[in-house]
Amino acid sequence: MSASYDVEGKDGVFVIAEQTGKVIGVFYAESDLGWWRGHVRGRVRRLFIPAAEPLDVGRRFLSP
Repeated sequence: MSASYDVEGKDGVFVIAEQTGKVIGVFYAESDLGWWRGHVRGRVRRLFIPAAEPLDVGRRFLSP
């Protein structure tokens, strides 16, 4: 994750925020293993990222 973003989570929901606190997006793990759903910068995405840490998932959601 870039030095200008943080990923924080509780109860399986993770928030991507700028250092200023502005929320950029949110994501969560679906019940199907490896699948994640998120809403980042106005775009809804579903990604398959098996065996990944939330920080890695946040990076993928921020990539184009």
